[in-house]
Amino acid sequence: MDQADIILRPEEPADHRQVEALTRAAFWNVNVPGCDEHYLAHVLRESPYFLPELDLVAELAGRVVGNIMYARALVHCGEQAHPALTFGPVSVLPEF
Repeated sequence: MDQADIILRPEEPADHRQVEALTRAAFWNVNVPGCDEHYLAHVLRESPYFLPELDLVAELAGRVVGNIMYARALVHCGEQAHPALTFGPVSVLPEF
C-alpha cells in the first residue's frame, strides 16, 4: 500500500453501513467491552449540528478504510458561549 493510493472523499449515503461497521471494528473492546461509537456515527448524521460537508472517508482500492465526522458545538465559559467544531468518531480499520 502506498499513501498515494488512498482517496479522501465526502461520505455518501451508500457508505453509511460500511462506515458504521468499520467504526465498530475500530473501537470494539478498546476502552470497555463492546463499543457504541458506531451508533454515535449513525445518530450524528441526523443531528442539526452535524456537518455533512466535513464527513470524510478514506478509500483504498474501492474499500472504505477510515472515516472522520465533524459537528458544531458551543463551549460555555461562564455566561458566554463560544462556537466550536468537534470531531469524532475518527475511525480506521484495525489492519490499517
